[in-house]
Amino acid sequence: MKKIEVICIDMFQTLVNIYSRKEFIWKRILKEEYTKEIEEKYSNLVDKKIIEKFHEDGDKNNFQNLKTIFLEKFTEVFQELKLNANFKQF
Repeated sequence: MKKIEVICIDMFQTLVNIYSRKEFIWKRILKEEYTKEIEEKYSNLVDKKIIEKFHEDGDKNNFQNLKTIFLEKFTEVFQELKLNANFKQF
């Protein structure tokens, strides 16, 4: 019998509800600068610039994997927010 390996990308949050983890995620990113107001502001920006635009901005003629797409989008958002992040480690 062949061994099958699977990578699951939970785009529709059927396995993990990322919205229930917003506070945890933003506290790790912002550290001592974290506030609930900043979390909401930044989360809304991520939703607007990344989640909602995901399907609109796709290049229908050239395949791009999810890592490439999200790396580009999150880099743009973090630059706009003037947040430092080392996305190259991913």
